[in-house]
Amino acid sequence: MRHYNLAVLSSLAGWILVLPVSISGCGSTTPVACGGQCAPPYELQVDFHSGTAHAAAQKLLTSCADHNPVVVRIGTPRDIGRGVNRAIIYTQAFGNTPRTAGLLTCLRHSGLVATVGWPD
Repeated sequence: MRHYNLAVLSSLAGWILVLPVSISGCGSTTPVACGGQCAPPYELQVDFHSGTAHAAAQKLLTSCADHNPVVVRIGTPRDIGRGVNRAIIYTQAFGNTPRTAGLLTCLRHSGLVATVGWPD
């Protein structure tokens, strides 16, 4: 059986207690779990009604998003099957907020858009 010096053991115990406290104070923020889109650019998904032509979809995207300050980039409409086109608009803001209200209103009131939203 080994005998350890009491001074050495108490010194080690002190470090063991101090180390976790010091480490926990290193980060200024606590990591947060994110189940969807966590940081910009956010992907706003725009699905057009079946039969909407690519040119008409692109024209609407340009007219609603081109000069909107929340928009980072406008994606090209792609056929996702059954005559439905989908485009992604990359934004700096997420959700139904005052910053995104103009963009969402323009898209929703066009008559060409079936659904618009930020998917998870």
